This record gives sequence, structure tokens and C-alpha cells, in this order.
Amino acid sequence: MFSLIAVMFSHVALAKTPTSTTPAKAEPTQTEAEKRLAKLDKRWRAVDERAQNTYKVGSWLFAGGAAAGLVGSLDGSAGLVIAGGIAETISKPMMAGASLRSHRALTERGAEVSSLAGYSAWAMFGASIVTSTIGATKQRPERALPYQIGAVGLSLGSVVASGLQHSANARARAELEDPSASIDHTPKRSVALTGFDVTPVAGGARLGLSGSF
Repeated sequence: MFSLIAVMFSHVALAKTPTSTTPAKAEPTQTEAEKRLAKLDKRWRAVDERAQNTYKVGSWLFAGGAAAGLVGSLDGSAGLVIAGGIAETISKPMMAGASLRSHRALTERGAEVSSLAGYSAWAMFGASIVTSTIGATKQRPERALPYQIGAVGLSLGSVVASGLQHSANARARAELEDPSASIDHTPKRSVALTGFDVTPVAGGARLGLSGSF
């Protein structure tokens, strides 16, 4: 009788015990982590490709704008000069921005590349705009000339810096795709010195090195 009552109480206690209905969150497996990393790598690859295309378009705009400005200056066509100037102005931030965007994509994929040239390109482009604006406010041409020359120099410096960043990105990309490309395969020479040799000669002595070279 007592055993029957004990069994009944045990069933009642089990029925009142709260049970969790929330399923346990599964830990990500190694395969899922690898898929996530592959997806991120694919995403940054696409960002890098778009940035490279943007840089190419910017470089074409700069070359076309420079050519249009030169032809317009020779022919006296104000329209070509203005169009060329607009194309050149648009091209510089395109190249600087694209080179830094490509840099970001490469670093997210694990590459090591400096961004100094890219930020220098932006700084020189901004300085060229400021310098050109100051020169335009000068009433006398001889006072405006130094600012105009400075603006042109800074503008060209921005293009060169963007090109340097683009080249640095290309090297980092090659090393990322083929790690063996960054290994120096030049044969190394070892030198082991064991001492000095003194050889008597006429009128003095000759000093030499001994060892394996």
C-alpha cells in the first residue's frame, strides 16, 4: 500500500516538473564556418573587382580629359578645354577612391598592403582644389600664377599617388592568390671565415682570408 502511494506521488512530481520546449542551439560546425568564410571571401573579391573597374574608368577619363584639353588649347576650342577639365576633375577622386576601396577588400581577405599612397592621393586632390580656388580669387595674373602651378602639381601628384596605390594593391593581390610569388628564390651564398693568412712577399707581407665561400 505504501509503495503504491509512493509511486503515485513520484508520477505527480514528474508531471509538475517544468520541461524546456526550446530546442538547443546547434553549434556551428567546421563546415559551416568554412562556408561562411568562403562567402565573405567571394563578397570581397567582387568588391575588389568593381574597384579595379572603377579605377580603369577613372584612368581613361583622365587620359581623355587631358587629350581633350590639349587639343582644345591648340585649336582654341573653349568647349574642349572645359570638357577636358571636367573629365580630369572627375577622374581623380574616382581613381583615389577606387584604389582605397580595393585596398579595403584586399585587407579583408588577409593581404598586407599599405594605404599611405591612397590617402595621399585624396589629400593632394583636396589641396589642389583649395589652391586653385585661392588662385582664382587673385585679381592680378602674376599673383594667381603660383597658385595655378601649385594646383597643377598637386593634381598630377594625386594621379601618381593613386597609381602607386593601385600598383601596391596589384602586388598584394598576386601574393594573395599565389603565396609562392612573394618568396625570394634567389640562391643564397654562405661564407664561413676561419681566420687570416699572412704570406711573406718581397718588401712586406700579404694578408688574406681563409675559409669556405
